[in-house]
Amino acid sequence: MQYINGRDILVEGEIGPIKEGSYANLDDCIEYVKNTNIDILAASIGNIHGIYQGEVNLNYDLLKQIKENINKPLVLHGASGINEEMIKKCISLGIAKINVNTDLQLAWYNGVREGINNNPNIYDPRKVIGFGEENIKKCIKNKLSIIE
Repeated sequence: MQYINGRDILVEGEIGPIKEGSYANLDDCIEYVKNTNIDILAASIGNIHGIYQGEVNLNYDLLKQIKENINKPLVLHGASGINEEMIKKCISLGIAKINVNTDLQLAWYNGVREGINNNPNIYDPRKVIGFGEENIKKCIKNKLSIIE
């Protein structure tokens, strides 16, 4: 950590497996932040990277305990597929940053697929890639509207 101190570089750390049914341990979170001096923490609270296969089961009590014991902003990795109500609850319990990469990938993919299906004679990769752009913009606007 000494290398980045004083260089205006935000360091985000992740603890606990970000997969279904996994939860970080509070004591491990506290120790991790203490030993690494990271700037922002992403702890596993039942969130996953990728697409949820079943019901989303976030541990709000754990999130609250982490916030109460760690004086750092918190991140929700794997927020794609988590509904608006759950996102708002996470924000109310201390989440300061939300990662939704899978939602953005799916939005782009669906836009490209639809664009290709509707325009079978277009082969220019610049145009094909562009089919997904509007979907990504809509997805981002939708996600930002949650916090307004």
